[in-house]
Amino acid sequence: MKQTHFPTLRRRLDIELCVGRLGVAAIHGLVSPASSMMASPRHTGVTGLTTARRGTIRMPLREQPWRRYQDDVADLLTELGFAVQVEDRLTSARGVTHEVDVSARRTVAGVEVLWVVECKLWRSRISKEKVAALAAICDDLGSDRGLLMSQNGFQAGAIQMAVGRSITLTSLEDLRSTASEDLQRARQNQAEHRLRAAEMALHGMQPTTIGDQFGEVLKAIYKLGLSKDEQIRRAEEQQTRPTRQDVMAVVFEQIPDIAQRVESDLQRAKVSEKEWVAHVLQARLDTAADEATIDGLLATVKDRRTVLNEAALGQWPVLIQDETGQFQTCWGMRQLLDVLERCLDQLELRIHAERWRIDAAPHGRAEYRRRVRNHRRRAKRAPSPDCVENSTGTP
Repeated sequence: MKQTHFPTLRRRLDIELCVGRLGVAAIHGLVSPASSMMASPRHTGVTGLTTARRGTIRMPLREQPWRRYQDDVADLLTELGFAVQVEDRLTSARGVTHEVDVSARRTVAGVEVLWVVECKLWRSRISKEKVAALAAICDDLGSDRGLLMSQNGFQAGAIQMAVGRSITLTSLEDLRSTASEDLQRARQNQAEHRLRAAEMALHGMQPTTIGDQFGEVLKAIYKLGLSKDEQIRRAEEQQTRPTRQDVMAVVFEQIPDIAQRVESDLQRAKVSEKEWVAHVLQARLDTAADEATIDGLLATVKDRRTVLNEAALGQWPVLIQDETGQFQTCWGMRQLLDVLERCLDQLELRIHAERWRIDAAPHGRAEYRRRVRNHRRRAKRAPSPDCVENSTGTP
């Protein structure tokens, strides 16, 4: 590098440092945006820096308006049941790779459906060239539908070009309005899934017996010990008859602390060797869960499922208890889902708290309190957008 290059390089570094400091000061309100005009690229010739005259603040890529617009479109398609990928790279049968804003897939009647989505958060209306480009990508990939999203409409030529093609010109609001019934159905299915998951989680916290927990394993071991003729002869047999060695190998190795208790109980009961296996399978496995709390949560879940089933059958109005304990009369599915989703949020928190209490029981109450404190601390650290954008960027 020649010696004459050093002053130019140093001047550029000083300018960039000055612009960076002024930009931070403008964000915190220490200086006015106009005071940083002297360091703008318009006056200095330094490229890649943000000018205060245009009223913009450089922000991380994830916080750009056009990127958030892509994410909003992806979230809407996810609610509709699609498996989405933002900024996906798709390869056609000819080996050509296309970069698309959002790809959405779902299976209908065993057939995979592919949608290609392009998001344009522009100040102007979309021209026909963008429609032609998306149509070419869809034809090359063999996709079922192409969506061109725009918040400021489309030119007349673009609308005419989309006619007769598998291209849909729409906006985020129009797509959400058009798919309102599908979104409501997806919310209903999601609520049913959450209720089933909550019920299964609560059943897993209830006390059980050794036979209920290890019955299938013992049944498989028992059948493996039979000959082929015995398997055919006892194919319809419902009750397993595992040996004492099978029970000791499966149960006592998984739960060592129960072996001594079961043995002492059987000795006091004076159980014969023939009845030993049956008595062991009926032994109770207690958990650290509060049975009254679990039973109350199960009753709540069953009540919510009953209300949702009545609404699905059109038995309006329905009466549901909200998260505050007050009874609400709902006359429509949307109103019911609004109340039910808030109830499910609170219900799932109570289930998680009970699960934490059970897991922390061997370590004492201090461990439970520590987990609750960590959960609250993580909730307070949830990131919140602190950058304010004054203009709309484009991808």
